[in-house]
Amino acid sequence: MVKEIFLESIKAKDKFVQFKAMIPAGEAKPVAPLGPLLGQYGVNLVEFCSDFNKRTEFYSPGIMIPVLIRKMLKERVYEMELKSPNLPFLVFCAINENMIKSSLGIEGDDEYALTLTEIDVIDKLLLFDLIRLSDSLQGRNDIEKSAKIVFGFLTSTSIEFIE
Repeated sequence: MVKEIFLESIKAKDKFVQFKAMIPAGEAKPVAPLGPLLGQYGVNLVEFCSDFNKRTEFYSPGIMIPVLIRKMLKERVYEMELKSPNLPFLVFCAINENMIKSSLGIEGDDEYALTLTEIDVIDKLLLFDLIRLSDSLQGRNDIEKSAKIVFGFLTSTSIEFIE
């Protein structure tokens, strides 16, 4: 079942059109609302959906993936740029999993606290965008920068982290 797909503004250029969408990982299907959006510009829907699903198969099903799609108007060629899910969404998913465990009576961590293992997973997902956006940083600096972003967000939202 296709979940909600949030569409942002469509910017028409003279030679290409680009638009943004948030599509659940591994669940792209050539039906509404994704089908009509891509179909009006002549994008091969089956090819796009299989390409997207193949590129997002390592994510948990249902995680919303931001996608930037560029389509050449005169040709049937498109570019797809995947971005990592945003930090608040990843933190919400991790906390939601802890809340479900505690409501089922499974022994575990505090509902509103994250372990260092969970934070490390979030950190690695954010690292993809940091490496792409910053050419000046190399290796260890990228990891330190993404860790500072994650811990800064957790501190500002009063979410505890447990070792």
